[in-house]
Amino acid sequence: MNPCLAIEPVKDKTVRKGTFTLEQVTALGNTATGDWTGVILVGFYTGQRLGDCVNLRWNQIDFRSKIKTIRFEQGKTGSEVIMPLNPSLTDYLSGLAHSKADETFVFPTLANRTISPLSKAFRKLMARAGIEQRVIRQRKADSGGRSVNALTFHSLRHTFNSILTNAGIPEETRMALTGHTTREQNHVYTHRQLQTYVDAVAMLPRVTLD
Repeated sequence: MNPCLAIEPVKDKTVRKGTFTLEQVTALGNTATGDWTGVILVGFYTGQRLGDCVNLRWNQIDFRSKIKTIRFEQGKTGSEVIMPLNPSLTDYLSGLAHSKADETFVFPTLANRTISPLSKAFRKLMARAGIEQRVIRQRKADSGGRSVNALTFHSLRHTFNSILTNAGIPEETRMALTGHTTREQNHVYTHRQLQTYVDAVAMLPRVTLD
């Protein structure tokens, strides 16, 4: 018998993706060319996943209604996320020439491509934009796993949720916009600024001692 089998394996340390600063997002947008510029803006202003952003179709965008919206279908749950279009994203998308056939892709040069090469292309874009990469989990040589970087396209999803959090947007609203189904899932994508905690602690009353 192997006595080690009775020992509970050590759990991996939880790692969390980082978030982009506004300056970094701006650098990415200025460095990107072609459809990548729009994909980055959609990722930043909607918090959706890379696959959902690159495969966005014109019939998912409603420019005609009084409240302009963009719609995403959540692949895992089958539910829809419908959110108002940010004015900046509206201006950008409205400026793109598109076919009258609404089912066409908004970003045709990137649509229907597998995620792995798209992720690699985004990493190269980050490097050209001067954004330093940090590895938060090293690949184990004997496990066949992969390294995990602090910043990837998915970090725009963390950035979206965290900006709303720090702006005081309720959790229920953030979950509806990101498509998260549990509070625990949404919590992973929440990165509070230290100033948020400073303001919270400042609410405690002063204790006056003699």
